[in-house]
Order: sequence, then structure tokens, then C-alpha cells
Amino acid sequence: MTECFRNPRPIVETSFNVLYGTVLEAGRITPTKDLGDIATLQEKGLIEFDAGRWRVKFASRNGHPPLLTLAADRERELKLIVARLIVLVRDDRVRPQDILILAHSRDRAAAIADAIKREKIDGINDVQMAFDEKDTALCQPGRVTVSTVHSAKGYDAFVVLLCSANEFKTDVRGRATFYVACTRAIERLEVFAYERSGLCAELSRLLEAGG
Repeated sequence: MTECFRNPRPIVETSFNVLYGTVLEAGRITPTKDLGDIATLQEKGLIEFDAGRWRVKFASRNGHPPLLTLAADRERELKLIVARLIVLVRDDRVRPQDILILAHSRDRAAAIADAIKREKIDGINDVQMAFDEKDTALCQPGRVTVSTVHSAKGYDAFVVLLCSANEFKTDVRGRATFYVACTRAIERLEVFAYERSGLCAELSRLLEAGG
């Protein structure tokens, strides 16, 4: 990897700092050694540590930073996701097939899909469940795709809604999965959570500090 063309720099950079635990709470161990040879990336000039953050050099395209929305509880999060989806399709004129909704677990993805179906949003013909339609291509015209991160590997979308971000574990696998989810977004990444904890708390601290 010498250059990333898919994602804008603010998305990659913020996700990279979550991946490497840049803003872990005091006393926590950064999982750098388990994730890869970060020294080699530095030597190649692909990343630089500056002002307490990793700055990525392999993604030059500018864009919007991730947007984080915190809900009071799980049910309120569902309502906020549906409300945001309505705005994206109705007001921002985003095509349903250009929106990918991701969650950590199948149960949460299914709950999100059910909430969208119940709303019957104008402009959305159907909700596609990636893990229920394994032999069908994702992101089909008129359909919003809801998936786990694992089932969406290899796919990307102009807009990604990453939901229930607080459910991702803070171990190496959880961080890698979170990074994969974030970097599915070609233009816009919007993260939802119902608790300010775990990786969601780290993301919040990064965004509050300016990325």
C-alpha cells in the first residue's frame, strides 16, 4: 500500500488512529505490535506522528471527517438512523444503492433493517440483508443494503452508516474490523452509537480534538 484512492484522508486518518489506539485512556496498552510493522510505514514516509496523532500520507484526497451521533439508548439509535436515512434519500438526493449500513452483529443489523422496513421510506424500494442474500450482489438499484462488516468485505459505498459502534471490541480483531468498516466509505462516513464507550469513546475524543 503506497496510496489510497478510495477514501478521503480525514476518514482514513481518523480510522487509522482508532486502529492503533492513539487516544487510549491512561494505563491502557496500545496494540501497535499486534497490528503490523508501523515502523516500516514511517520509514517509507506513508505515516507521520505529529501533535499526538498519526497523520497518513497515503491518502491525499480531501473530504469530510466522520460524523458521530450518540443516542440515549438502543431504541433511540434506531430512530436516529432511520431519520438520517430519510434526510439522505429525500433531501440530499442520495441514491439508496449508494448507502451501505453496517453493524457489528447480525442481530443488530437485523433490527436496523426491520426499523427501516417499518418506516416505508419514499424512494427506497427494498432493504437488502447481505447475509440473507449471499448469492446476490450488494448495493442494487433502489435498495439500501444492511450488513455486518464481515458480509460486506470487498464492497464500498459513497455513504456508509456505521451503527452501534460501541459494540466493537477494543482488542486487535475489533479494531481491525472497525477500520475495515470505516474504510468502506468512499465519500461520507457517519457513525452511530448508543453508548460513549470502547472504540466509540476513542473516536469521539479524536473528533473533538480535530481528527
